[in-house]
Amino acid sequence: MVNKKSSNPIHSTPRGIRPGTREQEFKNAPTAQRVNEQFVLRNLSFSESINVAEALFFCLTYYVTPAVHSFLCRRRLVSRTATNYDFADMMQVISYNNNNDKNFLHFPVSSKIISKSISARNELCHLNLEAVKQNWPRNLSVWTKLCRSVDDEHGASNVQLVYDRLINGQYKHAIEEKPFFNIIGVYDENSALGLSFVLYSCLARYVGPSLRRFLILKKGHSASTDFDVYLNLKYTAEELRHDANFLAKGASKRADKELVRVALEGRNHVCHGKFTEVFYKWNMYLQSWRHVRQIRPARMLFPIQYSSVRQRNN
Repeated sequence: MVNKKSSNPIHSTPRGIRPGTREQEFKNAPTAQRVNEQFVLRNLSFSESINVAEALFFCLTYYVTPAVHSFLCRRRLVSRTATNYDFADMMQVISYNNNNDKNFLHFPVSSKIISKSISARNELCHLNLEAVKQNWPRNLSVWTKLCRSVDDEHGASNVQLVYDRLINGQYKHAIEEKPFFNIIGVYDENSALGLSFVLYSCLARYVGPSLRRFLILKKGHSASTDFDVYLNLKYTAEELRHDANFLAKGASKRADKELVRVALEGRNHVCHGKFTEVFYKWNMYLQSWRHVRQIRPARMLFPIQYSSVRQRNN
């Protein structure tokens, strides 16, 4: 029998909670109650929002997706030997079976929890930073419940730990574990997960803002233009069909359509769990992102590449 109450309380007063008696009650409440209570979130800066997005993507990649995958493997609904597994696709399998069998999950959850688990992933992968900074407490709560529903208490505890750090304002240090990647030899899942996290960080920190800035400053788009790399690359690809010089003049000397195609493929493989593709093509994707708009902070991508090369040569 699964205990519905968490045994992982917060030992320091969370930031942003209303003062007084109510704060003390909140501090002493069980985890499930604390996470679901309403509290005042501090307005995050852009940099802090990126830190939060990275922390949530780390949780999604290292804790939540593997938990769901392992459960579906035990249920023989996905292959244990599969090296690519998309969280969104697997959640559709979870949703279908949960709707048809109330005993399907180890610990029952509502269809609302499943739906919110998917929307939490969508906010991250489409770089909806406003939604990320407003909804991260709810989203981590939902993922904690999801991990427990698929009988992964370890995953749930890890997600809860990230929540605890974020609620205490540790935006830069919510993830103490360092993503591991070593590109020597044959496919290695640990390395693929690490590379996926690093590439997502590049999308969030550099590619998304650069594409958005280009569309606003050079193409007259509204300041409300999204950071969504998927939408903006799709738009760019469509415009290139009508104007070969959409990115810059001199397109006859470049292969802009192919560049954008590879850049979009890289984004999609990072966000849809195509871990083998990320493992073998990470450098190609980084190069395409660098060149798609000559991203000014692209020099920040070089340490990633150099680090990987060093590991290869050691």
